[in-house]
Amino acid sequence: TAALAAWGWLRPAPHAATPVIRYRLLDRSLDQAQDYGSNMALSPDGDVLVRAGYGDSGARFGLWVQRRNQLDATLLPGGQDAHQPFFSPDGTHVGFITMRRALRVASLGGEPTVTLVDSGVVRGGGSWGTDGYIYVTGGNVGVETASPSGLVRIPESGGALQVVTTLDTARGEVYHDFPEALPGGRGVLFVVSRDRQYVAEDMEIAVADLAKGTHRALLRGVQVRWTPTGYLLVVQADGRLVAAPFDPNRLELTGPAVPLLEGVRVDGLGSADIAISASGRLVYGAGGAETTASLEAVWVSHDGSVSFIDSSWAGLLFNPSLSPDGSMMAVQVGVAPTADVWVKHLDRGPFSRLTFDGRFNGVPSWTSDGKSVVFLSDREEGGVKAYRKRADGSGAATRLSGVEMREVQYSRDGQWLVYVTAPNAANPGIYAIRVRQDTTPVLLVPRRYDENGIRLSPDGRWLAYTSMESGPREVFVCPFPGGAASARWQVSVEGGSQPRWSPDGRELYYLAPNPDHVVAVSVMAGSTFSAGERHTLFNLPTGVTTFGWEVTPDGRRFTMIRARAGPAGRNARELVVVENFFQELRAKVGE
Repeated sequence: TAALAAWGWLRPAPHAATPVIRYRLLDRSLDQAQDYGSNMALSPDGDVLVRAGYGDSGARFGLWVQRRNQLDATLLPGGQDAHQPFFSPDGTHVGFITMRRALRVASLGGEPTVTLVDSGVVRGGGSWGTDGYIYVTGGNVGVETASPSGLVRIPESGGALQVVTTLDTARGEVYHDFPEALPGGRGVLFVVSRDRQYVAEDMEIAVADLAKGTHRALLRGVQVRWTPTGYLLVVQADGRLVAAPFDPNRLELTGPAVPLLEGVRVDGLGSADIAISASGRLVYGAGGAETTASLEAVWVSHDGSVSFIDSSWAGLLFNPSLSPDGSMMAVQVGVAPTADVWVKHLDRGPFSRLTFDGRFNGVPSWTSDGKSVVFLSDREEGGVKAYRKRADGSGAATRLSGVEMREVQYSRDGQWLVYVTAPNAANPGIYAIRVRQDTTPVLLVPRRYDENGIRLSPDGRWLAYTSMESGPREVFVCPFPGGAASARWQVSVEGGSQPRWSPDGRELYYLAPNPDHVVAVSVMAGSTFSAGERHTLFNLPTGVTTFGWEVTPDGRRFTMIRARAGPAGRNARELVVVENFFQELRAKVGE
């Protein structure tokens, strides 16, 4: 593999008369890249390939830089926790979106990495235009969900976000993703996801007219790249790459699309890894189209070994929650703004839909008796609120509170309801209220640094949560119901999220980044709290995501969400490189 990579990248840049040459690379960084969108980018001259992943060593997640004149890829300083990279027009800088939805810019020349904005964007790709703006997907972010609001842009030197597109809800538009800025600042290409979100067959390529503030669909597709040849390269849902003639001044197609090649890997979320340089070098992930049911729930033991829950069960699964006796799992199917809660009888029992009202129903948890599921829903006007419904589907859902929420859970004894309010609440934060008493909610942690990720200890005396008060997101613990005002302890170091208690309350687990792994911390939680040594249980196995996880009631394993392998068992590790691709493009379109 190394020799093959060296041969490809060390060849001199092709001239117009050079024949088209294609070859394959095995890329182990993309093998473990768990992301929506494209995980790689090519510099305009085609000499530098940047990939988001763990690198050949699998040691750290970040941006890996492969230059044509070097044998090995190097980790780009400041590119940790980076996803969906894109180049500046001059090829000297790389922009990217972090897992925590910050827009950052790293320099290939060694200058410090700059954060342009740390809120107001979601992970929907980015594009650096020749007009001096960076285009990304805007939106409000929750702990487990992200609510998009169309494309936004920000000056490359920093500043306020500016709205570029607005979702056309009458057409069922729910996402505007993967912008591709056209030269001259006239317009922006992007991908539209509609009501059946993440269904590749329903995705469209659209163009925004920046002068008029309007947008319209052009043709079906899941990814689009502009080329200086006057053609759009469009990846279709079935893995075909087509060329569509396009006038960048009139922002119109000027003819039908022409097939170019097949076998571009399109995963179950409608994502495709593809990059094209202005010099005519094409790189894409190989493998063809997957089904939309690409995520599966699995058991993961303390040594990191993975086993099926039900090999026939898959879908757009997020936020799994186990019933108190471990016999059932509630799971969110779909992503905001359209999702529903389903209940699975473990291991190979039926999978039944629980919610039918509203567009979004998600982030489920269980009542202490295991008879009902608590979830968030937008079924009534006034935002997302908490509801409870019997797990067997009988009866109507009952609203628990009129407060807009991002998370909610019952205490194990059923006496308290703990929740995180929406950021736009009058006094946002983490609250608790006694279920059977009409009392004023108790403020546990005020929202100052995006506090969320709540989990009560089994004995109900301690609350674990996450906060960005020290910079990166970290795990904290405070007394319950005393709250952080009485005391608090930082448990994680160098990043931590999604805390979970062991059933006996003697350990606290959390997810840590770079690379993603599970950390266990022994705790003493009697009359006071103290945390012992931290140790890594295991790195997340290949394909296992950070889309939510839980500890089983017996404490012997975890349930997690895994991306299914692609066709023929591939895991997005094979790349195809096409040198002098524009020559092939012209031949295919008859020029």
